[in-house]
Amino acid sequence: LEGYYNGPFNSTYKKANHGNSADSKRILDQLNQNSIALQYKYISDNRNPLGEKNNLNSAEDGSRYSKIHEEYHPEFNEFLNTFGYYDIFLVDMQGDVVYSVYKEIDYATNLLNGPFANSGLAKAFTGSRNASNKHHFTFVDFSPYLPSYNSPASFVSSAIFKGNTQIGVLVFQMPIEKINNIMTLHHKWDEAGLGASGEVYLVGDDYKARSISRFLIEDESNFIDALKQGGTSQSVLDDIQGKGTNIGIQVIKSESAQKAQAGKSGLEIIKDYRGIEVLSAYAPVEIMGTQWAIL
Repeated sequence: LEGYYNGPFNSTYKKANHGNSADSKRILDQLNQNSIALQYKYISDNRNPLGEKNNLNSAEDGSRYSKIHEEYHPEFNEFLNTFGYYDIFLVDMQGDVVYSVYKEIDYATNLLNGPFANSGLAKAFTGSRNASNKHHFTFVDFSPYLPSYNSPASFVSSAIFKGNTQIGVLVFQMPIEKINNIMTLHHKWDEAGLGASGEVYLVGDDYKARSISRFLIEDESNFIDALKQGGTSQSVLDDIQGKGTNIGIQVIKSESAQKAQAGKSGLEIIKDYRGIEVLSAYAPVEIMGTQWAIL
């Protein structure tokens, strides 16, 4: 397992984080014996390559866990692929991630005292751990998530009840691609009437992008140059290039973004995040109780 952390996982992590390594030792030191056994069987000893660990139905070790996993995993896996979620988790009331479809290094960890106890996944779990009713849900906005190589991740959780007793929490790691496809109009900007330079994007309440920029997709080099000329720090630019996205990284505190976050809607000429004069339409939009801006 240590070889997996220091090898395939850390190699991918470094590529996404401009050469910086993950603190693998800290993570491994906080895993208990059950965590180590499950991560070994379903991640490091899993012959499927990184990013395809979900293709293993059973570790075939004769355990009751693997028999149950083999029975239910194909349905969860199909559900994830059909609806485009990044991952689906089942967490018991003690905070143990007893199941994950995708099998990243958050699998089989404890969200109360494990290595990711302060993560977005942990916040989603604790937000629904003692639900007041069966319809309760918790939304956790996008932020860097270490098990996904510090790429931005968002979570939605709901309580699992057996009768009137809560027995666990179901958590979805939300699909960035789904949001991007909607906001980029499946890259058909011209057909949608946005011409050669129009775009639609979301900004969170921390003024960071919540959907990818058209200009990053179409011409990364010029996009990075424009941000650099606008004063964006090199570390942020490296982050955008390493992860291939500006979501959760780039701060967009334009005049229209600030007005939308203040609850206003309008249409006016402003300077956008590249310092270019544009006609900007803006409005506030509520996403699961969290206010974003759409521009």
